Amino acid sequence: MTPRSHRRLIVAFFAYVAALLSIPSPARAEDIDIFIQNPLISTQRPNVLIMLDTSANWAATDQVAKDGSNMYQNVRSELAKTIGSLTPDVYRVGLMIYAETGTGNDSVDGGVPRLGVRNLDSSNQSLMVKFFETIDANFDKTNNTSMGLAFYEAYLYYTGKTGFAGPGKVKRDWFKNNLPESGNQQNSNPTLAQSNRLWELEKNTDHAFKEEGSKVYQSPISDACQKNFIIYIANGNVTDPTSANVAATNKLADPPVSGDTSTIDIQTDDAEQGNISDEWTRFLANSDILPDESNPKFPGKQNVITYTVEVNPQTDTQGRANTSLLKSMADQGKGEYFGVFTKTTGTQRTLSDALNQIFAQIIDRNSVFAASTLPVSSNVRGTFLNQVYMGVFRPDPDASPRWPGNLKQYNLSIDDKGVFLAGKDGNRIEAAFAEEGFVKPDAQSFWTIDQNPGGFWDPTYYPDTVSATNPTASDLPDGAFVEKGGSAQHLRMTYGTDVTTRSLYTCLSGFCSTGTTLNSSANHAFVATNGNITDAMLGITGPQAVTITRSGNTATVVTGAAHGFTDGQAVTISAANPSAYNGIYTVSI
Repeated sequence: MTPRSHRRLIVAFFAYVAALLSIPSPARAEDIDIFIQNPLISTQRPNVLIMLDTSANWAATDQVAKDGSNMYQNVRSELAKTIGSLTPDVYRVGLMIYAETGTGNDSVDGGVPRLGVRNLDSSNQSLMVKFFETIDANFDKTNNTSMGLAFYEAYLYYTGKTGFAGPGKVKRDWFKNNLPESGNQQNSNPTLAQSNRLWELEKNTDHAFKEEGSKVYQSPISDACQKNFIIYIANGNVTDPTSANVAATNKLADPPVSGDTSTIDIQTDDAEQGNISDEWTRFLANSDILPDESNPKFPGKQNVITYTVEVNPQTDTQGRANTSLLKSMADQGKGEYFGVFTKTTGTQRTLSDALNQIFAQIIDRNSVFAASTLPVSSNVRGTFLNQVYMGVFRPDPDASPRWPGNLKQYNLSIDDKGVFLAGKDGNRIEAAFAEEGFVKPDAQSFWTIDQNPGGFWDPTYYPDTVSATNPTASDLPDGAFVEKGGSAQHLRMTYGTDVTTRSLYTCLSGFCSTGTTLNSSANHAFVATNGNITDAMLGITGPQAVTITRSGNTATVVTGAAHGFTDGQAVTISAANPSAYNGIYTVSI
């Protein structure tokens, strides 16, 4: 292994030689290309709609922080912190809040897109951070929750249909909307200055509505390969009026939705079992919301995954019922539930902790066959008792035939939901990714240790191995990264700077009958000096280069035997030292 202190020099040297030799990047098309991570195509960035509980709950005094603050003050600061920390140009993010009534608004309950889903570039990110820093529950709140109808509105928005509650609201997102930033309570809202800036953005396709009179949503879905998500943030008790819940149930049952309204059984603390919201998340996660026959532009299944976050979950009867419903919504929505606190103790998480983990999972789920992602497949598992040994690999992003691999151990465990794969901490490694087959970013395999001091994975050289859920250079947690942890970590720690003591054996034809014990003899040693290993065995059929020298932009190769090449022929050079000479070149004879 090359010491890290020399890597920058090597990279610089490669760039220097490539420039001098005018080496073009060879175009390749191989069968393995389906595994390579797609480039960050703007139309394929995941759509993330944050649904924020802006009912009266979030204007109340924070009973957990107990510092005189209101719930919304602590929630908004965590939202601003999270949005500000995300990598630009990776996500598309928007916001839906509960619909206000009165003072210019109609009386229809549900959700309203305050900010349409848009690319989170550095400009939008800055504006959105300012928005969350100033949002105020004294101006942006409703009396009750209307979860079922809010999820119905999210369905209408994602599918580009006529809105239900959104079109009749003053603070909806339409291109060039501009509200007075002072005046009565409706408009004396410090957030409106930020809303107006976002509503003014010239790319009108990013707005929920095209113009003031529009009633039909502009769907944020622009590519069949996009993934779509909802993050629902609950700030207190569920207070859906019966009439709103009945209306949301009818909307789920009736065309164009025609969804399944059969009640989902909540096993414990089931006081909110009659709430239709988890049936809505079930529909969104399992249905093709843009059916192929009417939407040929979007072949395949376009669905929406739902995560739920409960701020300051309570342990009284109503609090436990809220938690049970939110967990059911996440389970049915194929996402994950997070309970968070505005003041933490021990292992409790903050809202930004949970959101960072969710965004990390979202980007993993959006990159099918991503180069740094670890697939959980029964085809690559070996088991002994309850121990599961998983051979993992990732394709080389430059299409090199040498792919990084590793061997990791997990355990089979069981809970009330059945048997699952667990890491060394006992937690599920694939809870949110069961169907898609990916390991969670914070999973911990058994052999992985926290390598000190500082860890190995310096983000300067390995930027892909540091994520929001693992912001350190440590191997622990190894999560979805193939090279981190496992047996590879122990091999690296033992032989990282000196491989001369590592034994590698092979079975050579004529020296390896059944039952042969491999050893360091010439019959089995896989070393360059072993004369029993011939070029033909390794598939080396062309002449070997004796020397390679360079003068200006021309490299001259001298071979040890007649090469038989013709002028203009494409020739592959490999295993050269320096490696900058390796590649496919057109030769002059």
